[in-house]
Amino acid sequence: MKITIESGQLLAALAATVAHTTSGKEDEYMRTVDVQIIDDHLMLTASNGGTTGVARAALMDTTGELSRFALDRDDIATIRGLFAGTIKDLEVTVNVMTTTPMSPDDKPEVINQVQIRELGALFGGREIRLSTPDQSRRDVEGVWHAIAAGLRKRAPALPRTSLEPKDFALFRAAASAYKEPLSVEPADGFGSLIVQCGRDFIGFCNADARDNPALTSARDSWRNTLPLKMRMADTGS
Repeated sequence: MKITIESGQLLAALAATVAHTTSGKEDEYMRTVDVQIIDDHLMLTASNGGTTGVARAALMDTTGELSRFALDRDDIATIRGLFAGTIKDLEVTVNVMTTTPMSPDDKPEVINQVQIRELGALFGGREIRLSTPDQSRRDVEGVWHAIAAGLRKRAPALPRTSLEPKDFALFRAAASAYKEPLSVEPADGFGSLIVQCGRDFIGFCNADARDNPALTSARDSWRNTLPLKMRMADTGS
């Protein structure tokens, strides 16, 4: 597979989604951003179990069989650093290689060889080559479904919800990448949120709508403490 894509769109999509990966070395699967082609867009998806980020970048050209692959968060940091600046277009080539098993009991390993290079530069421009195990995320269809179902529902009343600040803060990466404000709407009747940023990013944030007696007591205290603004009766004077 070979694609041509505008550099700024790809880097923005990588920045917005990589925020929703995990950093633990022991969990390689959750460290990755899933990359695949949907219609005429490159679709990037990451989820850490609490939040999900999905971004798309328009394709300029595609050739060959469409491949799906995953990029580790460390590789994404390298890509973003290498191609930052005024680069216009990038060419991404993905070749799939299957290794020969060492023994009859072993399964062949599928390796994705990814090459990203700058187009239109003198002397070839910047380039990076990566070899990544085929670890396409099996949760992608599930997290897509959660967002798609929320978008199709009539907007429910949002219950009083406890939201982890560190989770919602991950969506700042999308706001920074796309230079757009975040738009928030209920995803279900249980407090979860759909978070949108411009045209090319949408996310999902799990939240906790269970009743918290201490918060309920504090809420009632505030309700009884803060005065309502009373409208003065018209005395006709």
